[in-house]
Amino acid sequence: MKEFTSLTIRLIPQKRESLIGYFIRLAHANGLSTVYDLISTVQLSRLVQAKLSISDSLWLNQILGRETTFESEIPPLKSNQLYVSHRLLKPKVCIFCLKENGIHKDNWQHAHHLVCEIHETLLISTCHTCKAPLEWDTALLGGRCANKACNEHLILEDTALPSLSAKQIDDCLLVDLITTTQAKCLTQKRVYCDVKDINKALYQNCQRLNDKDLFYNQVIKPVLSSDLCTSAYPISIKVLPLSFIIKHLKEDWSVLLWLKAYIQTGTRNLGNNETFPDVWMKVQDISEVLELSREDIKHLYKTKHFKSKTGAHFINNSSILELSGLFSALQSTPTEMQKRFLSYSEVIINTKAYHTPIFAIIYAMLSGRLSYHYYTNRTLLCSLFVDEGEITEFAREWLLAHKETCMTIREFISLFELNSNDISELFNATADINKPVKLSKLKAIVLPNYLHKLTFKN
Repeated sequence: MKEFTSLTIRLIPQKRESLIGYFIRLAHANGLSTVYDLISTVQLSRLVQAKLSISDSLWLNQILGRETTFESEIPPLKSNQLYVSHRLLKPKVCIFCLKENGIHKDNWQHAHHLVCEIHETLLISTCHTCKAPLEWDTALLGGRCANKACNEHLILEDTALPSLSAKQIDDCLLVDLITTTQAKCLTQKRVYCDVKDINKALYQNCQRLNDKDLFYNQVIKPVLSSDLCTSAYPISIKVLPLSFIIKHLKEDWSVLLWLKAYIQTGTRNLGNNETFPDVWMKVQDISEVLELSREDIKHLYKTKHFKSKTGAHFINNSSILELSGLFSALQSTPTEMQKRFLSYSEVIINTKAYHTPIFAIIYAMLSGRLSYHYYTNRTLLCSLFVDEGEITEFAREWLLAHKETCMTIREFISLFELNSNDISELFNATADINKPVKLSKLKAIVLPNYLHKLTFKN
């Protein structure tokens, strides 16, 4: 905040004028060469977002000698959890309004506001001459490019935007955000600060969302060729940015059904790159993408296979964790797959009675208790190949030691290979063989007389 006791010239804010536009006018009227001679860069950031802190308000009242208040006309964006505001952080202007009165209007910064309601012309956010994004400074209100190397008069773009609804605009900007952030996982709320040329972003991404060939070549291929796309990670992580697009698209674009099918089918990148670039995502997304329970994630975090930026003792659904430690630990010697090995997801289908948490399976693999092969496939569970006999034996042993696990009588019978004589007491104890019951209760009824039949590896 600059040290001013008062200003010589005190301007009255105009109707619908933006807060940052008013300060640029105020700086220019008082002979300051740039708005930064009046306010700091931190203060400018708040003004661009139409936010005045208490100290800002007191300072403004002091230098103007009167109480002045501003209210933004732009409501917060609540329809998409990825964004906290519709507001663009770079200027968007009507060049004809600026030539007439030099007033920057607050509603121009709304991402959905594309056309000047007075002149019915397209609002612009870049200089037609130097192609750079517009900047907040005195030249802007005079209808000129604030880039000192350019300083040319702003010219109306020769761009014919398609007719877009508010939801379609959000969709187009979402795709732009994905592609311009090099396919990084979207885990935190953002503003549209990375949209340098909104009209170009809307035009290009509207075309992409209506043409699967364009979408594949301009969106999917760059995502899959990024650093994140390596043979070290399963496909479910590689295509995560595309999953985010599907999850948040609001309109029924022509490419949407094809995109869903594309991701469900998956695509394999069989390069030799075994590096593990950092992947950060929320716990709730880890659970969905890796098919892990909260309990799995909690235990893997405690054993430092996942890590957080804060090193917190407790994690919740919104905690952001990094995943590379798990996949680094799961590396196996690249040998020819043995025929006796099945993917863990296949084993689960064959025997649904395991009820052994994935973190326990992973511990057993990493400790040498279970032999396994890690070969990247569509998901984490599809990428872990195990011996069905070994994992069945391990599951029995683990369940015998963990009494609070619940399973149905049918599953219990299947897992422990019980016969009619063994289970007669079970049917007397409960009539519903498909109702989950605590394992401790089932073992108390049956296993005392059956334990001698069970053999396990040491």
